[in-house]
Amino acid sequence: MNRYVGRVAVLAAVLFSVLVPSAAQAFNYVQDANGAYWGIQDVAAPRVDTGSIRATQATPYNGAQVTTNINGYGGIRVSVDETPPPRLNGALMRGFGLGFDGDESFLSTQAVNLGGVHIARSVKIERTSDYGRWLDT
Repeated sequence: MNRYVGRVAVLAAVLFSVLVPSAAQAFNYVQDANGAYWGIQDVAAPRVDTGSIRATQATPYNGAQVTTNINGYGGIRVSVDETPPPRLNGALMRGFGLGFDGDESFLSTQAVNLGGVHIARSVKIERTSDYGRWLDT
């Protein structure tokens, strides 16, 4: 019986490592000129997809030294003046389908529809400097 339990535990550990993405695979990061990594909440796992800053840190992996003073910056709340108000009116917008270009930009692949107002966004972290730029349309 103990041999069976041991095999089940090994199988469970293998399945867990295959099915659960590692921290290094989650979020996309852009390194700026000062060596800081900007983690942006895009459509990559865990799919928060707000376009806000997850963290700025010394390396692009969880467990690294994190600067928390701008975490969450860039998230937007939108309110549409309509009666009755649309569902999620005034809530943090998410679902932009923000795709990372592999360099320094994140672009909407779909607009968020809030009461007939379609909201798209782009985020660019300047690699040659130390700032980010958000554009919502």
